[in-house]
Amino acid sequence: MLNTKVIAIANEKGGVGKSTTAVNVARALVDRGRRCLIIDLDESGGATTSLGVKMAGWYSTLDVITGGVSALEAVLTEEEIELSLPKNLHLLPASDNFAKGIPEFLSRIENSAMPPSYLLQPTITELQGKYDYIVLDTSPLVTATTPAAYGVADHVIIPTQLEKLSVERVAVAMHRTESSRRFGNKSINVMGIIVSMAPNPLTSLAKHHIEQLDKLYKTSDGSPLRFKTIVHRAVALPESVEHKTTLFEYAPAHPAVEAFRGLAKEIEERLGVSDNQSRATTVKQNASENAELVANG
Repeated sequence: MLNTKVIAIANEKGGVGKSTTAVNVARALVDRGRRCLIIDLDESGGATTSLGVKMAGWYSTLDVITGGVSALEAVLTEEEIELSLPKNLHLLPASDNFAKGIPEFLSRIENSAMPPSYLLQPTITELQGKYDYIVLDTSPLVTATTPAAYGVADHVIIPTQLEKLSVERVAVAMHRTESSRRFGNKSINVMGIIVSMAPNPLTSLAKHHIEQLDKLYKTSDGSPLRFKTIVHRAVALPESVEHKTTLFEYAPAHPAVEAFRGLAKEIEERLGVSDNQSRATTVKQNASENAELVANG
């Protein structure tokens, strides 16, 4: 059984690259020998469409939350022949009626004792041990799934552009994390801040915002909470969405791929997972796959 870690990608500001971060960080963790699931909690279905999945015709996050189907039944994998999901990168997709369906569900149970922060708890409980990482792609809007994501996350990663409004919203995610810890989720913490869609080269203003982030937000040992790796703005990122796949499949030699690999390495370093452990996991997975091929051969 795997030691599942739940990571929420969160910033209540649109256009900061949350879905791009969720998809490509998860894909980079897969490259490190991990088994990952993305749960799409965004009404616009950013992660879902980025992976070439239509927001209709499948069981969705909404179906799971409302109890219509189990999480394991709804998860899409590389075995779906209509799709082209990367191996070990699975998806619980959003649906086109997500924005309407959740409020309707809550209105039906409004007299119950279940708070919105509990919405995802049965789902995560069912999936515990099945994945190394469950990545929650959250909405830029404050919806019922916002406290739900913070209610189950072990860690929060905050992506931000190097722009005033985006940087200011980092404080909101920090505050929401602290509130969640005070009111129920004792294990949650902000793992780090990702600078995304940065100009290349960095402008003076961009450098100023980095300095502000490093001054305001620090880890317990006094070092910057910001990840060292910066994801620069690149045309290939939206192009990969248009081609309905991750950047790793669309442009494997692109510098941004190395940036996401760098982020995945930093994430695992902050979790105390070494490169040797990653390599050992990959070897174990390959051995298991080879054994299956022999058995089926």
